[in-house]
Amino acid sequence: MIESIKDASTKTGLPFLLDVVINSPDASENLITFLIDAIKGPLIIDSPGSEVTKAAMKVIKELGVSNRVIFNSITEKTKDEEYQALQDAGVKATIALLYTLGF
Repeated sequence: MIESIKDASTKTGLPFLLDVVINSPDASENLITFLIDAIKGPLIIDSPGSEVTKAAMKVIKELGVSNRVIFNSITEKTKDEEYQALQDAGVKATIALLYTLGF
């Protein structure tokens, strides 16, 4: 799948961003290591909760690839420990998921 995305990017001249949802802390290391090696551009990391976020940010810090990571996403429910994990990893970009009720 990654190769077909790379081919489409080359054919169209359009860059791509890969958004990967990491479902468990245990999957973080293998998945992030594979993707960082497989693609050369930015990687969007998405996680369903704080334990996964913390595990993923630990791997990102260990690999020294925070400059290639965009975290998806912070919300009003993001916990302080997740903000701290992002800061500790050195991640400089995130997507803010904002919404309002009653609009």
